[in-house]
Amino acid sequence: MAPEGCTAGEMERVRTNHRIRIDVLKDIMKTLWSFRLLGWLPSDTLYLTWSQVEEFVAAGTQRPADTLDLIPDWFTRRHTADELKTFRDGGDA
Repeated sequence: MAPEGCTAGEMERVRTNHRIRIDVLKDIMKTLWSFRLLGWLPSDTLYLTWSQVEEFVAAGTQRPADTLDLIPDWFTRRHTADELKTFRDGGDA
């Protein structure tokens, strides 16, 4: 059985291409779903590390209104001020 929003075929393709076992893939999906339920957005995963995502989920940390303090320097050097504002507001630049 595939998690909501993910077909069995998609899970099989990820497992085959990345050699990830289905149980590990389900754990990843569960963590990402919990992350979304806490108000975090898909664009936040572009600058957060997986360990940060896991920490936020474990602690039940809601997404702050402004994520500027969480955006690393290497990410800020790659984007314009307008793009960073879009990311901080939860959009895709």
